[in-house]
Amino acid sequence: MLNKDSSKKISLNRNKTTLVSRMFYLLLFFGVSLGISYFVNYTQIQILSKPLIEITPENYGPEIKKKISMNDIVSIVGTPDFMMQVSQEPLKKNSQSITYFYTGLKEYGFDFVVRIKKYKLVSSQQNFKGRVLNINDTDFKTRIKNSLNKEINLNEQANRSFAENLDEKTKNQIIANSSGQFTNSTLLILDEEYMTLQDLYVQMFLGVFGWTAILVAIFNKKIFY
Repeated sequence: MLNKDSSKKISLNRNKTTLVSRMFYLLLFFGVSLGISYFVNYTQIQILSKPLIEITPENYGPEIKKKISMNDIVSIVGTPDFMMQVSQEPLKKNSQSITYFYTGLKEYGFDFVVRIKKYKLVSSQQNFKGRVLNINDTDFKTRIKNSLNKEINLNEQANRSFAENLDEKTKNQIIANSSGQFTNSTLLILDEEYMTLQDLYVQMFLGVFGWTAILVAIFNKKIFY
């Protein structure tokens, strides 16, 4: 027959075993979650770990463009070309809506297009930094490229007031200069849209706790009771 001291000792040992078991499973779930998060974000880690590609009119050449892969973060110095720009108006306008402009850069011919906010649509050399896509790799497919390559129509209502004071020679020059030659190899830079490696690690850290909580919830009754 067990005395009170023996019963208490068995109970303490059992509680200790249960606590160690729970800690083991928590660490196991945390490790699994860490592995899942790393696997999911592996490609992004590789991209953000690469040195920033900096492009200027002085150092630019075909060899630099060849180094750029999709989703890389690049920094580029250039001047928006007003003759080679189209706007992306939001479907529903409200205080949160953003109007983006897609514009070529005067220094690089038809190699690059940048997507910028309205305050950057000024005719001065600026620094743009963002994620790189192919010009057709957006929800608009080929529409951005086709719009940039299309000649301006001075007979459209939006352009009539601007064109009515111009002579025929000036009109023809504007029309000729407004037609781009952007191709499927043109790169699109999404200005101000990029994540730092530190941002990604914070996101992964939160993801690890999220996955751990899910695993604990799934195995809660089997392991922790």
